[in-house]
Amino acid sequence: MSDADTYDWGGDRGQKWRDNVPQLEAMLAPVDEPLIAALALPDRPVRMAEIGCGGGGSSRAVLARATAGSHIEGYDISPALIALARERAAGSAGLGYTVADVQTAAPPSLPYDRLYSRFGVMFFADPARAFANAAGWLAPGGRVAFAVWGPIEDNPWATIVRDVVASVVELPRPEPDSPGPFRYAAAAPLCA
Repeated sequence: MSDADTYDWGGDRGQKWRDNVPQLEAMLAPVDEPLIAALALPDRPVRMAEIGCGGGGSSRAVLARATAGSHIEGYDISPALIALARERAAGSAGLGYTVADVQTAAPPSLPYDRLYSRFGVMFFADPARAFANAAGWLAPGGRVAFAVWGPIEDNPWATIVRDVVASVVELPRPEPDSPGPFRYAAAAPLCA
């Protein structure tokens, strides 16, 4: 799910995210409602997989809106984040968490009715391979929903941070299709 040379979600960056999960999840929580709406949850129990589940905040929000008996398996490449998600879900029925890279992990023996991600798919090192592999995880007639950032100019927080860092060090211009938060700012590359 990550370009290890750039983002290191399985190492230091994952640990830093874990150290700040309450603040980060509070900031990202408003994205859960439109993501849940896009999942079009049916009036029956469903099996779902969350790609890049982090500390499990979205999984808990989605499961709270799903029909009783539903199950969500969260996947992330960060052992630190999966450990935290497991701790936070202790005793909760319907939640499981696995350290795995969806880009290369084998499909489950029982496919999922829904696949979703809140800001995880932008970090795939090889998106074509990752999405092709993830498609093999989906049951016929299943549904996929991903939340990704829009254009950087529509996200003032990113512009401010970049400007501050750029005042101290020279920043390279990001490659348009490289892993990162704004990889899918335009829908065309994601849909291609």
